[in-house]
Amino acid sequence: MFHDNLIKLIKELSLGDITDVRRDESFFTLELEGTEIILRDEPPGLHFFSKLADLPETDQEKICIKLLSGNFLGQATKRAGLGLTEDGKYVVANAFYPTIKSYREFHDAVEDFMNVVSYWKKEALVS
Repeated sequence: MFHDNLIKLIKELSLGDITDVRRDESFFTLELEGTEIILRDEPPGLHFFSKLADLPETDQEKICIKLLSGNFLGQATKRAGLGLTEDGKYVVANAFYPTIKSYREFHDAVEDFMNVVSYWKKEALVS
């Protein structure tokens, strides 16, 4: 189902070359405004991940407070969580969708995550 939904989405949104999508792969990487978004099939659900920006050496506290506020208040995060990589070098967004039952749900989930990435990439870079 992941593969079929992915092919349909790529065609519909002109996201790239469908020959890059192999049926035996459980993930796909797409690019949005110079940022990679990884879509991973993790049955029965899906996991989306993106590195939004490097964590700058200055104003780290201010950026972390923005991320915490976004998570706490749900500000432009949809179902995504914002945070840092384990080593604390990058600002990231993650989303897990436990069940996706239709193409429309898949499409909406990807579109929502792309919007989160676009918005928070800009927010993370503005300190």
